[in-house]
Amino acid sequence: MSQNERLHKYLARCGVASRRKCEVLIAQGHVTVNGKVPTEPGTTIDPNYDVVLVDGKKVLPEELVVIAFHKPPQVLSAVRTPPTATR
Repeated sequence: MSQNERLHKYLARCGVASRRKCEVLIAQGHVTVNGKVPTEPGTTIDPNYDVVLVDGKKVLPEELVVIAFHKPPQVLSAVRTPPTATR
């Protein structure tokens, strides 16, 4: 079963740039799919079979890491300690 994905979304998932900037890279001809420069803005690819290059370098999706944390009651989880919290 093929999982087609829009090219600019795939490039963003690979860490190339934001989706909007990827659209600009595609329009400027920096991206090739299977050796051809895509001409349509809504080009879709199959990430399992198509070879995508940006300026001649193959791009692959970054590995997705998911961390699950069970936060019991009374446990504070924050980037920084709020000024009203006690230790």
